[in-house]
Amino acid sequence: MLFGADALVIVEAHNDRTRVVTAAGYDGEHRAVLDGLSLSARTPLTDALRNQQAVFAPSHRDLVSAYPHYAATLPR
Repeated sequence: MLFGADALVIVEAHNDRTRVVTAAGYDGEHRAVLDGLSLSARTPLTDALRNQQAVFAPSHRDLVSAYPHYAATLPR
């Protein structure tokens, strides 16, 4: 595991949407959710693309603190 991660996705911005180039550790359903997101969406992935800087959330608590709308949808 790199950086303690159990999944990795490489995404590019294309026509103001995300486009998954490759992914490891994601099933097809989760990968599909990441593909085609609007770059204006408030997610770690789109924030990283817009800011051109990786987003790290070392814990569930940190992730929900930065993205409160995830609280009800993320498993613990």
